[in-house]
Amino acid sequence: MHRLLQPCRPVVRSVQPGVDQVRQNTEAIEVEPGTLGGGARAEYRPARLRPLAEVSAAVEAKLRAEQNATLLAKKGEATLQALAKG
Repeated sequence: MHRLLQPCRPVVRSVQPGVDQVRQNTEAIEVEPGTLGGGARAEYRPARLRPLAEVSAAVEAKLRAEQNATLLAKKGEATLQALAKG
């Protein structure tokens, strides 16, 4: 597949505010020297709060990962101090 035809993350939101709410094309922007890009809104879904049941597993996993990282860092520091004392 040609590089220009590959899907990419939109950069429109930071370039032209409001394009996501009206159905219009963006201006062409230079994404790299000699390469222009543009976009059009295919679908618009406003931001929303997701239900707790939908996000609770992800939140729990993130909290567990953070706690594990903290505990491992403390354990590593204790091990290094013990080795330094001899």
